[in-house]
Formats: sequence, structure tokens, C-alpha cells
Amino acid sequence: MINNVPLRTPSFLVLMLLSIVLAGSRTTLLVYGTETRPWPTKAIAADTLNLTDFGATGDGVSDDGPALQNALDALAAAGGGTLLIPAGQYAIVTPVFKDFSGLATSVTILGVESSTPIAHPGSAGADVAKGLDLVSEIYPRTGTQKAITISGLKDFLIKDIAFLGTQTVVTDAAVTLELSDIKNAVISHCEFYG
Repeated sequence: MINNVPLRTPSFLVLMLLSIVLAGSRTTLLVYGTETRPWPTKAIAADTLNLTDFGATGDGVSDDGPALQNALDALAAAGGGTLLIPAGQYAIVTPVFKDFSGLATSVTILGVESSTPIAHPGSAGADVAKGLDLVSEIYPRTGTQKAITISGLKDFLIKDIAFLGTQTVVTDAAVTLELSDIKNAVISHCEFYG
């Protein structure tokens, strides 16, 4: 249980939780298990940005860290909103850090939605190793540094993103995704593989 929310997750999501560092005493993490819980999101509107509009290529080779940094900076300047990450392989070579304290209350990062449901262990036909068939992929490649650090929000949602390691690299990043000083953090339908 985290903050009195029962964790009923497939083993790959449990591994995901072990891969994420959640710092700060005010962080709440809600993990979706067999239940569906509503998340307070707005319809796609003017406060929705697209990562490729900031120069991200998603080719798996080019450093898309500066594009992600610029997109998060733009969300902070706008007072919050949604960042769409289209299908692609986004290499984060340059570490990304954004403290939204006093700048934004709610940020959502959305990948391309996958129609593959979460297979729960013990359910008929469950194949946890199959994965979620996510096509918005982030490849942390910052070595001994943290790849993505986000802090200082009231609400944060990240959904439909795969964070993938490189098999030939011993340390892709010191920490793939660090969230701190966030009152309500939700990681939904994401995968973390090293």
C-alpha cells in the first residue's frame, strides 16, 4: 500500500515502482491495478503542447533532452497543461530538470494511447511479459546522472510511455524518472525496462 491505496499490479509494474525514486514527504502515488480511478484531466485544449514542436526527432539517436526541457519550460510559463509525446524513440542524453514550484499546478505527459490492457497475474490468458505495446518510448542515456526530474506540482500524470534501457549499456541513467514535492502523482499504463 502507498498512502492507503492498495497495490494490485502486475510484476512489471512493481519493478517499475522500484525503478522510480519518489522523493519528498508530500508525494502521493496512485497505481492503477484492477480498478479504474478517475484522473482530473482537461480536454485537449490550447494548453496542450507537442514534443516534436520543440525539435524532438524521436529517431532513437538524436538527443531529445533539450526538446523535452524546452517543452517543460513552456508548460511552466503557461501555468501548466499537457505535453503530448508522439510515437517514436526519444533519447534523453542531456538531463532534464524542471521545478514547477509557483509556476504550475497541474502537468500531464501523454504518449500515444495503447489499446493493450494490463494483464493481471492469475487472470485467464495473463502474459505479463508481453507488455503494453507502447509506441511513445523514452530512452534514458544520461549515464551516472538523473535522466528526468520533475518537482513542485499539485497534480502530475504520466501515461502511455515506455522507458527503455539499452542492452549494451551498464548504466543508462542513475535514475530514470524522479518525482519530488508533488502532492498527487499518477503513473498510469507505463512500462520501465532496463
